[in-house]
Order: sequence, then C-alpha cells, then structure tokens
Amino acid sequence: MNISFRQLQAFVLGAETRAFSAAAQRMAISQPGYSLLIRQMEETLGFRLFDRSTRKVDLTPAGAEWLPSAQRSLQQMIETRLHAEDVRLGRRGALRVGVVPSAAYGVLPALLLAYRRSNAAVRVELHEEPAAGLAELVRDRSVDLGLGPLLLPEPDLVFEPLLRDDLVLLVPRSHPMAALPAVRWKLLPRYDYIAASAHAGARTQADQAAASAGVSLTPLHEVSSLTTLLGLVHACSGYAILPRLLVTGLNLDGLVVCSLDHPRAWRDLGLIWPRGNAPSPVAQAFAEVARNSQAVRLPGR
Repeated sequence: MNISFRQLQAFVLGAETRAFSAAAQRMAISQPGYSLLIRQMEETLGFRLFDRSTRKVDLTPAGAEWLPSAQRSLQQMIETRLHAEDVRLGRRGALRVGVVPSAAYGVLPALLLAYRRSNAAVRVELHEEPAAGLAELVRDRSVDLGLGPLLLPEPDLVFEPLLRDDLVLLVPRSHPMAALPAVRWKLLPRYDYIAASAHAGARTQADQAAASAGVSLTPLHEVSSLTTLLGLVHACSGYAILPRLLVTGLNLDGLVVCSLDHPRAWRDLGLIWPRGNAPSPVAQAFAEVARNSQAVRLPGR
C-alpha cells in the first residue's frame, strides 16, 4: 500500500478542521487539489474516510478507526524528514577532528563552543596529533578533517588557511634577550636552546626559519612535554621557540615572550581535507563555523 506524506497530511488536517476548504488552505493548495488527494487515498485504502455534505464534513466510522494510526504514521514521517534535514545540514551525526596541540589549546575550545550552539546533537571526537602526523590522519580517513599547519605541500590534501600564528621566543625574565624589543635569529646561537622534539610542527618551522636566516641551532635539550620545556628554560636560563598561540594564556611565571625578527617567522593554521572527496555534512558545518569565527583570522580577513 503506497500512501504518501501529502495524503496522510491531507487526511489528518481534514479530520482536525472538518472542512476541506480550511484543510486545503493550511496545505497551501486549491480545494479541488485537496479533494483529489483524499479521493486517491480512499481508492488506495478501499474505504471512504469522510462523509461530505454541502454543510459539513464528518469522519466515517472507518475513517475514525484509522485516524490514530494515520496520525502516528504522519508524526513518524515528519520526524524522519526532520532527522534527514538535520543530517543534510550537518546538525546530526559524528565528527572526527584531528588537531595539533597548540590549536587544541588556543583555538579549538572557542570553535567547539560556537559549533555546539547549533550542532549540539553532533558527537565530536578529537584526535590530538603533532603536525607531522596530522596530514597522515587526514589522508587515511582516520579523521574527517584536520585543524593545524600543513608542513609541506601534499598533492592529495587541500589546505584552507584560517589563522597566521607567529613563532616567538620564550626566555627567563633575567635573560639578556628579554629586554630586546625584537630578537634577531643570528643572536640565538650564543645562548642555550631548549627545543621541542624533532617531530613537533613548531620545531620544524623554527628550523626552517633559522635556516632561512643562515643560522644553525643546536639544542641543549629536546623535549616533547610543554611542562618540561618550560621548566628547563627556567633551570638552564635558556630559550625556547614556540607558536604565540601556544604561549598565550599560559602562566609563564618569570618567563618573557619576545618577538623574533629578520626574518619574521610564522605558520598558517587551517583546515586540511582529502582532495577529491566531498566533506561530510558535519565536517562542512564545522568548517563554516571556523571560517566565520572571530577566534581564527588571517591578517586582513
């Protein structure tokens, strides 16, 4: 038996209004069009739904008997359509986001807050990964999208930049470089360098910037933990090179953030997608929030 949504809607509205003209008006169709829907449904069911006279419309006994089932079916169809619309618009489902630690700390909380306002039914699964591994997460579809830098051009990935993040110098307040308005890279080899581990994206970008300035930096220590790195900068009276995004909001307690210059160094953070694959609706909705968020802005955007 093939009963359409419009036919069920016509019958339920007719039962509520007991007037074909009023039911047709609520459906925004003509009265002859409404009558045709009822007649077609009656032919499909094999019994009359309404007794019609020039003065009133009443349910037949068979129509009254079938009405509760029709109302339940109509409600289920409405809920199914609404669910499908939510899925299409990215308001339902599951979203897997790969994110580098600095973005997880400095950008992601504000993005998730904005995203959850209109997508509260979406289950968000976070995968924190250094920049070197983030591209691989996206490439093998372990996540729906990545949020971070793309260290090297990848022909099978699309990178959409959102935020430009400077590399800065972190030194103890008593360090000779702490008083300088901006520190040149050529000055760095004179002092002890406490470096992030070699697989960290910030380390790769710091090494690239140093090389472009004609400087070779040899770490005194390499560590993967931010807490350990800060402790060693204190203890060794050395310096660290970190993204500004990562140090903003930290309790630095005796440390100073200095600008780096000649050359100024930065990294672009953005969305990373597999090339050639349309993002899922939930991923598209998250990307739209990221594009419009005040938390992520490139200069001039």
